[in-house]
Amino acid sequence: MIYNGAKAKIYLKYKGSIEDISKVISKGMILPEFYFETDEEYPHNVTSNCEALGFSIWLNKLTDENDFNYILEIETNLSLEESFNDLLCDLSPWLAKYVSEICGIETFVNI
Repeated sequence: MIYNGAKAKIYLKYKGSIEDISKVISKGMILPEFYFETDEEYPHNVTSNCEALGFSIWLNKLTDENDFNYILEIETNLSLEESFNDLLCDLSPWLAKYVSEICGIETFVNI
């Protein structure tokens, strides 16, 4: 199969605010600072994102009570059609290992 982009979705276990974890991830992965905004819809959660090397990166706090309380997602830019057609290579296992080792954050992948 030929892939025309990549994606990943991992869960993170972190005791701290979304601002704090974003700083840890930005420093460890050498990313620009995350931008923060509030959802327009209730419960108005804070969401964050940044872009680097052709990837959009989203970091969000999960609202349900779970040990893994954050989710980190990445996807190549300009790959909407590939995403709908499931033609993105899934880098989730690699990203989970990388974030765990580089940033010292416990991770989980739901495969």
